[in-house]
Amino acid sequence: MAEFDKIIQNGIEEYGEKLIGILTEELVKAGKDASGKLIKSLNVDVKPVGEALFQVLLTSEDYLKYVDSGRKPGSYVPIKALKQWTRYRGIPEEAAYAINNKIFRFGIKPTNVLKKTQDRMKKETDIIEKAYAEYISSIIITRIKEI
Repeated sequence: MAEFDKIIQNGIEEYGEKLIGILTEELVKAGKDASGKLIKSLNVDVKPVGEALFQVLLTSEDYLKYVDSGRKPGSYVPIKALKQWTRYRGIPEEAAYAINNKIFRFGIKPTNVLKKTQDRMKKETDIIEKAYAEYISSIIITRIKEI
């Protein structure tokens, strides 16, 4: 990998770490950290896809989509997962069936943690801008030295 690409990749990896940090804060703020499993599953993969171009992928447990966008009425949550959640919350396991019926009738309110994270990350784009500025500066310096 070219030195220039490495500079860019480092900036994007810093951005990814910040993204996970902010998303973690938003999940905790929303009270969605009962077992810690979702937060522990958060990961950002940075893959080169061309010269100075990278793909950034956020991965997590599948249920992040339900935590984020909620759940519409009319469907049940997998009871095994709900029983596990009640144990983490210190709620009697038998309550899982009543909770599931309430979810079926009323759904689950969205947390919008991804949108909140995205809004906060807009302020963090300086990291990537700095990396690209270093990249461009290094190209200019290299070309001047070649003259």
